[in-house]
Amino acid sequence: MAWGLDLKALKQLAMNSLHYSTMTPQEKERSLTVWRERWARFIAWINATYPA
Repeated sequence: MAWGLDLKALKQLAMNSLHYSTMTPQEKERSLTVWRERWARFIAWINATYPA
């Protein structure tokens, strides 16, 4: 893990990068929507690939 970050911290880092970007509010909203969908698919893949 980079700098000892866990998935929760990586998620927050990614969301902050979109939130504090120079995109317009509409671009930020759309980007966050797309990112959240992709994050959910990524987490589903993690759970399917590495079951607890």
